[in-house]
Amino acid sequence: MGKLKSKKTSKGKRYAGTGPMVGIPGYMDDVHRPVTCLMFLLPFILLYELGIFYISYSASEPETGKVIAVEMFERFLALFGASGYYLPGLAIVLILLAWQVASGDNWKFSGQTIGGMWIESFLLAIPLLVLSHVANKQVIMAAVDGRASPVWLSELLLSVSAGLYEELLFRLILIILLNILLIDVFKISEGPAIFTIVLSSAVIFSLYHYLGDEKFEWNTFVFRTMAGGYLAGAFILRGFGITVGCHIMYNVIATILKHLQGSG
Repeated sequence: MGKLKSKKTSKGKRYAGTGPMVGIPGYMDDVHRPVTCLMFLLPFILLYELGIFYISYSASEPETGKVIAVEMFERFLALFGASGYYLPGLAIVLILLAWQVASGDNWKFSGQTIGGMWIESFLLAIPLLVLSHVANKQVIMAAVDGRASPVWLSELLLSVSAGLYEELLFRLILIILLNILLIDVFKISEGPAIFTIVLSSAVIFSLYHYLGDEKFEWNTFVFRTMAGGYLAGAFILRGFGITVGCHIMYNVIATILKHLQGSG
């Protein structure tokens, strides 16, 4: 977990990824590959970037809030003199490209695998929707700085950006850093280390949502902590791309359900 790994399949091809499923050839292994994750996530990244560009230059569209994770990445990049609304999305692309180069893997990807990732992301979002229903709230997993616009396009963009950048921050970056710290530096055995990583990343993920305008409530905190643990498990077992897809699918469906209930 948290390290770049490469395995040779029976056909001699090299695959790279994280998690214990990496060594299985075919779809189960292919979803972990950086190039596959990039091709799967690219439509989401382009949708968000083009949507933000449209809202920024359209007088007919009200301004919307911004996911706090996006602001955090923008402030970090600003320390190096880099600015621009497109930079967080570009950062995801560059991270996955660098990961792909470091893996030494080939650059081929399967359209069937990407289609399967869409289906798996939707299926993995269902338990989160059930958990949200049990919590008696359609809780959106997006920490927003500023009041969110009620316009559909704005809420869709917030749902997509939360999935992209919160997963980048709390799964790909935080979990890998905790993995390096606990397992590589402090030499903690894998079982207790994974439990600590999943629990601590889930709690931090939940608390992060109250950095914006949302007030702390125990039911939303517990839900997001459980959801954070679920997403951490998905990241470890199914990789970065599917975890992002699951988060986005959940947010989009929860947003739709919230509007349908409001109009009912």
